[in-house]
Amino acid sequence: MKLLKIEVMNPVNCMKGVMDKLGIARKYAAEAVDLFKAQYGEDPCTAHDIYFGISEILYMLACEGEEGGRIARMEETIARALSVNWTEYDIPGIYKW
Repeated sequence: MKLLKIEVMNPVNCMKGVMDKLGIARKYAAEAVDLFKAQYGEDPCTAHDIYFGISEILYMLACEGEEGGRIARMEETIARALSVNWTEYDIPGIYKW
């Protein structure tokens, strides 16, 4: 519920920053960002929308046939985003990976 109340003005930068903070591999992070931009664009949204976009990585892993243990570890990694200060990553400009 709290994520629905956090407005993010720069969602793509925020998403990249949060995934960097979580240590998500660039391969999956870049694919998740591309999918997010295709679905939501770059208009302001909520942290919930971004969290949902990051969660798509789990689907990517499943489609690649990854084993359950690796998917479970990624679930734990993504869940850590719930305690992130989202406004800290809501920055304008070009985010450098």
